[in-house]
Amino acid sequence: KNISIGASGISAGWLYFKNFTQQDSTSKVSLALTGTSQLFFLAVSIFNDSVTASAPLLYLNGSRFNGVAHLTNNGSTSVTSTGGCYFKKKASIYNSCSTSITYSFSTTAIDTFVTDALIQNNIGTLAFTKAVFLGAVTLKNANTTTGSDRYYVSSTGQTIFKGAVTIDNATSGMVFGNTSGTLTLDSTASLSFTSGFTGNITIKGVTQVGSSAQNFTFPSASSKLILGPGNTFNGPFTYYGHYIQLNGSTFNSTANITRYGTGNDICVGGNVFNGTT
Repeated sequence: KNISIGASGISAGWLYFKNFTQQDSTSKVSLALTGTSQLFFLAVSIFNDSVTASAPLLYLNGSRFNGVAHLTNNGSTSVTSTGGCYFKKKASIYNSCSTSITYSFSTTAIDTFVTDALIQNNIGTLAFTKAVFLGAVTLKNANTTTGSDRYYVSSTGQTIFKGAVTIDNATSGMVFGNTSGTLTLDSTASLSFTSGFTGNITIKGVTQVGSSAQNFTFPSASSKLILGPGNTFNGPFTYYGHYIQLNGSTFNSTANITRYGTGNDICVGGNVFNGTT
């Protein structure tokens, strides 16, 4: 049977799914909570068909989604989810809050995405810490209210990419990795940027396992690539754009870097170029 919210709605309180199993693979879950209500997808819960859910406080703490998942956090209070979820089919996670809050997930346990995924920040700040993406993923930051960083991937912990990674950014910045957080581009992974994106991209602690070419083009004068510390690129690396900061990366193949901006960049150095540069 399908699961949905009744006519009176849920505008306060909590709705928990814990140790819940949806046996029917043809029954859909559609939940739209409002007000100050909280929705929890907790451990050992299994959903075998599609789940579409939105809530002012949405917690992803250990459920298994075997169907398509479309999940939206849209409140005005920060949320921290522990993670440990498994997404078998396409998953879309949105932070569409009504104010400048932080929506964090996979802070303790690894979230696993088996096929295509979209992780999108519309306003406020989005952060995830520990994840494995086995398929293609689009990481989209659509927050245009500020030029500051509003999207964080693995500030701590580790995220592993095994498919195509597409970065789509507008105005505010995105930060990948940190001194205590790492990202791994598997030998089957690729990294690309959508055309026309704006804002700064900071990449730290990224290790490229394979040797495929990495080609970064930053066409906007309002965009900058901040590279390092702690990156290792094993394939040919090419950058063409207005601004770049080289702050401690290792390039084990050829490196072609072209900067044509009219403003200043200050690089701290500490880079290693092991190929033709």
